[in-house]
Amino acid sequence: MILHALVTGASSDLGQAIARALAAAGWTLTLTGRDRDRLDPLGAELGARILAGDLADPSFRAQLVPVSTTPSTAAFTGFVHAASHRFDYQRFHLIDPHDAALQQALDHDAPIDLLTRALPDMMAARHGRVVLVSSLAAQVGGQGASLYAAHKAGLEGLVRGLAVEYGRFGITANAVAPGFIQTRRLDARTTEEARTRLAAATVIKRLAHPNEIAAAIAFLMGPDAAYITGITLPITGGLHLNTAW
Repeated sequence: MILHALVTGASSDLGQAIARALAAAGWTLTLTGRDRDRLDPLGAELGARILAGDLADPSFRAQLVPVSTTPSTAAFTGFVHAASHRFDYQRFHLIDPHDAALQQALDHDAPIDLLTRALPDMMAARHGRVVLVSSLAAQVGGQGASLYAAHKAGLEGLVRGLAVEYGRFGITANAVAPGFIQTRRLDARTTEEARTRLAAATVIKRLAHPNEIAAAIAFLMGPDAAYITGITLPITGGLHLNTAW
């Protein structure tokens, strides 16, 4: 069985943690992201193939997952979509059109396009694992994040549809919905006071580490999760149990 996974957003803190968890589980990896300075050392560390580029560009997506007529060792039997546009928080009617277009491209168009290209090889292999990174925002919303929540909710609907359509080919599709993760991205967008408040809103009273999200994704990608499909797994430290968001 070929275990070859494509991980998008692999230059982010979460994407890097996912790549390391999958490599430890025996996956051969192709990693993509926009920050080559972070991707190249990770590729050397894990023996992974690196393709840096912009997933908003359809031509790059076509290069990343070429449509093949026959299965090959280059085919993907695993796909994790962790890429997401770093949008500006803004009321829905004030969203900048360029910002909205990039959210559409990264959080909607890219995973659909890449899966359309990758699924035939998974069907031929009679094996596939798909995990899409959603967000708790898809379920509870968030100030200035209505469009983001809509796209993430779309990913959750997508995995349910994929589960129904492709389960008989040995393909599972699931989503994970993190709350707040301690990353460089969060640090850049919040104050220490705000992060303390966010941690206090969880029942565990701390933010998630990227490794904790990655471990759940690696499990869903593995053989022990072969009977789990069509679900969205909240990984929130209990934040989803509280009214605060």
